[in-house]
Amino acid sequence: LDPTNTFAPGRLATIDCELGRPGLALQMYERNPKLFGGADDALLLLGRLDEARRRLEAELATAPDDGGSLARYALVLAKGGDAAKAEAVLRRAAKHLPNLGHIHHPEYDLARTCAVLGHKPEALAWLERTARDGMPNHTLFANDPFLISLRGYSAFEEFLGRVKVQHDYYLALLEGRSKPRS
Repeated sequence: LDPTNTFAPGRLATIDCELGRPGLALQMYERNPKLFGGADDALLLLGRLDEARRRLEAELATAPDDGGSLARYALVLAKGGDAAKAEAVLRRAAKHLPNLGHIHHPEYDLARTCAVLGHKPEALAWLERTARDGMPNHTLFANDPFLISLRGYSAFEEFLGRVKVQHDYYLALLEGRSKPRS
């Protein structure tokens, strides 16, 4: 409704990524080059790892201690098969998280990185933090292709159950109901 709103295009691109439409998300980022982050997620989903890596390396050249960029870079490295470097960047990102306002986004990227690397308990610990710190997104957690290694992992399935209860509660509140549907 407000063409001057700089927040909405990024949200729309995020939704496109989460709905499995990374091409549309990337188009939104290309039309709005000042949007923060996210284009690398679309690029990863499209299999354009080198481009995602270059974008993040450029971000880190200007802000080497940015926890959000470091977390996304760790994911790109993990998806690219550079496990040793991904783990080093992951540890560095974790040290810089307290400097961020919305730490649940980089926490989520660290969870995804750990899942890609096959570190299930550590991935789950980051997901727990993500949910606790403001992003209890059951649908995203259950469907994220970067979390595929966690599917069937009993602790992850239990976590999803707990987050689903919270999700249903919030949905009921938004819809004006006092309790979730059965």
